[in-house]
Amino acid sequence: MQGRRAGLPDLGSAQGWAGRILVDRDGMEIGICRTIFTDDDTGLPEWATADVRGRPVLVPLVDAVESGPRVRVVVRGVDVAGAPQAQDDRHVSVEEEERLYRHYGIAYSRAGSGSGLPVGPAEAQRARHLAATREARRRRTLVLALEAAVVLAAVVGAVVVRRHGAAAGAGRARHP
Repeated sequence: MQGRRAGLPDLGSAQGWAGRILVDRDGMEIGICRTIFTDDDTGLPEWATADVRGRPVLVPLVDAVESGPRVRVVVRGVDVAGAPQAQDDRHVSVEEEERLYRHYGIAYSRAGSGSGLPVGPAEAQRARHLAATREARRRRTLVLALEAAVVLAAVVGAVVVRRHGAAAGAGRARHP
């Protein structure tokens, strides 16, 4: 794939791929898609895990497409079967990503984009937009979490006051 511009699927599509059958570029079954990993910088779906021979294997989603109930990836099944073992089942490090792309023969560069994939101007603009959207979403989530914590603290405080007040009143009733 050297010299070919790679594209990642949009998040909305890829989120529905868990549980679907992943097939290689020749249509041969790889395994069931278990998890989708997004890039830390762009938020784009970049990897999927599939159980291959009883172990989770990371499969690149570069140029992956839905094909009915299946998801077709551009790598060969034999390469997936021989892929390096994932180190963390919740995150793909930059070093691991680089090693995996090299294994699959997919061009990788830390310079061209936040995802490590070579990109052109349109993709770079989309990646910047997605990164900004992701940051705004993260900030909204933090604000909502803080608001929820304040409300929860107020509720817990009210319950504690009621319990202590009831206990104090009950205690006075027993001891004349």
